Amino acid sequence: MKNLLGTIRFLARHPLVKGEEVSLLYRYLAWQIKTRIHDEIEVPWILGLRMIVGSKNKGFNGNIYAGLMEYNEMGFLLHLLGSEDLFIDIGAHIGSYTMLASGVCGARTLSFEGADETAALLRRNVTLNNLDHLVEVREVAVLDATGEVEFRRGHDVWNRIKFRRDDDVRWVPMVKLDDVAGQSHAIMLKIDTNGTSDRVLAGAHLVLSDSALLAVRCEDQFSEAPVAILAKYEFKRAAYDPASRTLTAVEPADTRYYPLFVRDFDAVRTRVRSAPRRQIMGHWV
Repeated sequence: MKNLLGTIRFLARHPLVKGEEVSLLYRYLAWQIKTRIHDEIEVPWILGLRMIVGSKNKGFNGNIYAGLMEYNEMGFLLHLLGSEDLFIDIGAHIGSYTMLASGVCGARTLSFEGADETAALLRRNVTLNNLDHLVEVREVAVLDATGEVEFRRGHDVWNRIKFRRDDDVRWVPMVKLDDVAGQSHAIMLKIDTNGTSDRVLAGAHLVLSDSALLAVRCEDQFSEAPVAILAKYEFKRAAYDPASRTLTAVEPADTRYYPLFVRDFDAVRTRVRSAPRRQIMGHWV
């Protein structure tokens, strides 16, 4: 019941659901039935993309219901990136951001996913969408040191480095982002690692120093350490409205959910304003 109420609240305020309530109800009921019958389902997503989704990959459900689960951040990515740009996706899960970056925008993507079963599904989705020439998947943990680390598995989007003594874990290679992408000139970096973004950023001095990097999506926006590191490289929290393509700086005291950090606001505004319009769930974005 708690999950259902959370889903209802999420969909009630989602911009892409307005006017699509009937089809939304059908998608929701159909998906609930399918995930109780099949272990995994291949589904059409948006803009010609298709995804293989496991019945336990509940972190993707919002995309099936509303097109873009994280409307503001995903819309930002669609407007920021273009062909030949590089996107770095740390904590890629089964590939929603990776597919948007490479499958829609035509950007190159470095995708990092430490959980073996999730990384396998990520690779299948890359191949399903004919993106092997644009996407490189690395089954590693990105932190601030090299070696190996115990990585939790079997928890969908909540996989991360070992958290509890009873976690189901496996040893995975551990790398620093600078060692694998320090000279790559990424345009956007996404970090979704369930509480270890400070360690990711601590190993990314070269990436963060590169003037080509315009934006960072960091899940740990309310944690002091990662915000302080991003501030050191002159990244500021930002709010983005895909409908109006408005980008604004967020005051430090603002406690609303704004996980985007931008360094060069003028350069980003120029990019997003010139991006093509795309129709998603009956709405132009």
